[in-house]
Amino acid sequence: MSFTRCTRSWAASPSARAPWRPPGGPLPSPALAESGKTPGSPQLDSFGPDFVLAGELLRKGERDAVLAHLDKVAVFWANPDRSPGSAPEHQKKLDTWKQTIRAGGIPDDPQWRVARLLLVDSKPTDQTAVRNARRKICGNQLKWIELAKQNWALDKRKAEDATPTAEDLAGYLQGRRLPKCPDGGSYVIGKLNHPPACSVFGHELPK
Repeated sequence: MSFTRCTRSWAASPSARAPWRPPGGPLPSPALAESGKTPGSPQLDSFGPDFVLAGELLRKGERDAVLAHLDKVAVFWANPDRSPGSAPEHQKKLDTWKQTIRAGGIPDDPQWRVARLLLVDSKPTDQTAVRNARRKICGNQLKWIELAKQNWALDKRKAEDATPTAEDLAGYLQGRRLPKCPDGGSYVIGKLNHPPACSVFGHELPK
């Protein structure tokens, strides 16, 4: 089972997470350990996993299980043989996250903030906070699209005014498809020399 599949199943809803833990039973740290055994993929090597399950486990005190998982993530995400350009940055992120976790915290990073939003109650009281969180998620997804565009351009040796399609970018995106805006907006991929955009006002590629 891949980490992405594991965390998406966990994060989908309380009912989707229920099979992982019997009522009153322990959280599924073995499931996190299994997810770390993924050999990686082009998408995971570029973007890394999300941390819905890991974030839930940290809230329940399973610090050692999450730290061990990050060591496994490093095997593919911070491997210079697989991603020579980004491996040092990924390793630095992992080291910073582990330092935060050892100090009793939860990393304040987009990949962990997505986990926070997915774990909130389905009827939050602070609608402004939810809208802001969704805007940040959308911005992060626009970054994924932009990175996919640049990787596609390098692989295919495209000119800067070329316009990739969703099908062109499928192999460079998690799930092999464009992500969906959490507010229901539509994504415009655009030319290589223009940033991707969302139809929802205020949803933009971060500077």
